[in-house]
Amino acid sequence: MITRILPAFALAAALAAPAAFAAPEPPPPPHEHGGHGGPEAAHLTPEDVKAFADARIAALKAGLQLTPAQEKNWPGLETALRDIGRDRLARAAEAHAAHKPGERPDALEALRRRARNTHAAATDLEKLASAAAPLYETLDEGQKRRFGPLLHRAHGWGPHEGPGHEHQPE
Repeated sequence: MITRILPAFALAAALAAPAAFAAPEPPPPPHEHGGHGGPEAAHLTPEDVKAFADARIAALKAGLQLTPAQEKNWPGLETALRDIGRDRLARAAEAHAAHKPGERPDALEALRRRARNTHAAATDLEKLASAAAPLYETLDEGQKRRFGPLLHRAHGWGPHEGPGHEHQPE
């Protein structure tokens, strides 16, 4: 019995060995506005990114169902969302332009880059909170309940994204 099992085990080990030493599959390419996406995400143009941002901002406004009195506080929040989105795109484009394919930054440069991104994200959140405050103070309880999830989507964050999670080549 052992004489039959041993050759089968040796054959299985020989077949599995090349897979164990194979190079890992590279991650999917980053798309235009950071993060990883499917094949369609790699082809987003700046116009596409703007169209998606416009749609998310419109969804925030529609979901809040603002009254005419609340509408007067909307432009400040909308401007902040657009400015922050534009700045995020500029940072991602700058990082992409600075990245040399096949080259990894040293550990200290990676830490410095992460610190800059975290600082920029914190500054963006402060701007956003300041811009949202006048509108938020006028919202009723139902609108306040919807505000967080809608704002999260309007800012363009997916389930594993958010401040400080912008994709940076490493």
